[in-house]
Amino acid sequence: MITVLHGDDTIASRQKLTELKAKFADYEQVGLIGEAADPAEAIQLFEANSLFSLKKLIILERFIETKDKKKLALIFNLFKKNRDCEVVFWEAKEIKKSLFDFFPKQTTVLLFKENQPVFRFLESLRPGNTRQMLSLFHQTLKNEDDQRIFYMLVRQFRLLLAIVTHGRISETGRLAPWQKGRLMMQAKYFSNERLIKLYQKLFVMEKGLKTGTNAMPLSHALDLFLLEI
Repeated sequence: MITVLHGDDTIASRQKLTELKAKFADYEQVGLIGEAADPAEAIQLFEANSLFSLKKLIILERFIETKDKKKLALIFNLFKKNRDCEVVFWEAKEIKKSLFDFFPKQTTVLLFKENQPVFRFLESLRPGNTRQMLSLFHQTLKNEDDQRIFYMLVRQFRLLLAIVTHGRISETGRLAPWQKGRLMMQAKYFSNERLIKLYQKLFVMEKGLKTGTNAMPLSHALDLFLLEI
């Protein structure tokens, strides 16, 4: 079976990918990044003997966005010869419908669209912007679970910290150039020390969330956190 996960809500799509990995935990799991892949590597993934004769879960990242039809055709031909494989394409942005014309009819396509208020809220995070941050936060709460908002907030500060410190984390490697550009602009509002302190506060909140020791509801704690930015 072939599954495609695409869209700008990369948190949700990565979560779905994690779920698929857990679902096929008894499969040998291998992967390849499309931008750097060559045909020989793709052939190796499909045709190399699996450890202990396990079936394979093959994860292909950024293959479709390269728009390399030869690479895609090769993958589909290999899939036809190796039906025991589960193939998952993961893309960090929404893929045009026309590109799916090349996919087998049995392909499952899942689109993960960023909730617009959430996106605006995350981009509003900066010192001196308290009123807008709180307004967008409460707009977002109408349609999103507070824990999901919290973990998106954690991810945003992790990315900002990685951008300013030139840290190497897997998430920054999956960002599109325009996403990196926006993060760089946002990061300019913070000093490195301030970002570290805010990220540490989120770490303490997360620990309390997991242990059930937070003194107040999460939404109230997030209100206070935003006031401290």
